[in-house]
Amino acid sequence: MTAENIRFVPQLLPSPAIVLVVRPRGDLNGEVLAELVVQRFEANPFEERGRPDNRQLTLSYLVVGGSHLSSRVLKGQFNACYDSGMKTVSLTSHTLSVDVLDLTLPGLEGHGIGTYLMNTIVLWARQFPPDTDVNTIKLRPGQAIGDNKARRNRFYEQFGIEFDYDDPMTRETGKSRPMVVSGLRPVEKSSDNLEEQNIARYVRERNLAAEDVEQRALYAEQEVERLRRTLKEERARLERRHRNSLRRVVVRSSVVTAVACAAVALVTVKTFT
Repeated sequence: MTAENIRFVPQLLPSPAIVLVVRPRGDLNGEVLAELVVQRFEANPFEERGRPDNRQLTLSYLVVGGSHLSSRVLKGQFNACYDSGMKTVSLTSHTLSVDVLDLTLPGLEGHGIGTYLMNTIVLWARQFPPDTDVNTIKLRPGQAIGDNKARRNRFYEQFGIEFDYDDPMTRETGKSRPMVVSGLRPVEKSSDNLEEQNIARYVRERNLAAEDVEQRALYAEQEVERLRRTLKEERARLERRHRNSLRRVVVRSSVVTAVACAAVALVTVKTFT
């Protein structure tokens, strides 16, 4: 990474990439639901066109562990941008023409992941002049159903974003009211069920865990082999004992037979004398 690129690395996350560990709300010692690699990149794709102050922010996420890990790759990204010419910031896209946000993490809704990512974007947006306009966000039909509508609306409202709803009763569709970045409210404390881990620490811990599993597997294999030898030796000992028992029975039977024959012979001799 060049020195020129380093200046674009944001300071709102502990590092350009972290691992976000997700546990159930209210159960900090519960099973890990998901481990997401969250990577952040900020750049100016229009610098060569004479627009040095424009910015694009990308927050990409990928589920790499936890009980929700599956063969289907769960990944996505949150995007934002700042257009210096329009003096407008978008919280939902790399362009001002896209006005919707989508968090695709089936089964992980309601655990604060979206709030964590959006909070990073809101903090990023507040670095621009206070009177910078916030691009309109639209709520479209089908984005949320039932209780998800209320949760979606609260998601935006916690950041100070208010909406004019097409139908105040259903509150399903509408658009955000005009506002500037100084009106955005970052969430001061993230959910206690979320834990940030340094990538290096995460990899080290996983390697140590893998080594521990490997050692346990090796010990188990050695133990199985020891039990197999013990069983083989015990079987051989029982077979020897069985053969010795048979041999003693045969010898005893032979002696009894010989004694019986001798007795018969003696009786026979006495009878004819």
